[in-house]
Amino acid sequence: MTFNSSNADKYWKEVDSEVRELSNSKIGIQKISLHSNESSTVYGLSIESVGGFNIFAYYSVPSGKGPFPAIFMTPSYQSVTGVPPLNRRKSHVVLAVCVRGQRLSDSKYKSNFPGLLTDNINNPMKYPFRGISADCLRAADALFSMNEVDTSNVGVAGIGELPLIVAALRPKFKVVMTETPFLFNEPFNRLNAKTDYPQEEYADLLREDPEALGSAQKTVALFSPQIHCKMISSITRFSCSNSEVEDAKALANLIKGESSIYTKSGKGFTDKSSGEDWLESKLKP
Repeated sequence: MTFNSSNADKYWKEVDSEVRELSNSKIGIQKISLHSNESSTVYGLSIESVGGFNIFAYYSVPSGKGPFPAIFMTPSYQSVTGVPPLNRRKSHVVLAVCVRGQRLSDSKYKSNFPGLLTDNINNPMKYPFRGISADCLRAADALFSMNEVDTSNVGVAGIGELPLIVAALRPKFKVVMTETPFLFNEPFNRLNAKTDYPQEEYADLLREDPEALGSAQKTVALFSPQIHCKMISSITRFSCSNSEVEDAKALANLIKGESSIYTKSGKGFTDKSSGEDWLESKLKP
């Protein structure tokens, strides 16, 4: 479908404005002894976000003298965000946010899995990913405000579009690392017999209500990685399967800064290690 970029620009400026209005709000912090060890101390953060939501985040600080390079972890498409992994916590400040709808941040709204992807998709102002994106921006601002953080060496890492949205609207990030699957990359043009969840939720929507296509496409277009990649100047890495390389190349070509593509081997440990090595190498002072 054709896409009106001015609508997207207005939409994201409004989201950004709502987030920035909370820049002086107090952040609650409490040590979590259960997850702390000799190499890092883990805290729980309580962060006010837009729409009267209060979100939780894990915040880990390495032992020793800072400031430290930092990693902001955007959430995956699942109900729980876990404690940041030990390998990242040893040498980096790490913030892992639990966005609205996820456990520990679900007092006002509980996400359904499956179901989140198409919840209120006919109304872009009420679409959950608008608030989820705002939560990520709010948590990113909280991370940059921390005294332990070397703000010149901060990366954002995750799956799908959220790392790209954050980096597009917060150019202070030095590096971006994301991997497929993408949820909003023209998904209605890609539905077929082999489509997996969560993208299959779009097919479920159309089977239930074929007339929902037009409004759903308009909402999804606002979150398209194409519009956000054009705004990114950070060093960016895409990780994808062989079948997704051409799509990843198209997005990488939109990045203003340095970009690269890693093709997954299908070996989980190998692929994960490659990403962690890349991230660590790019965040060195």
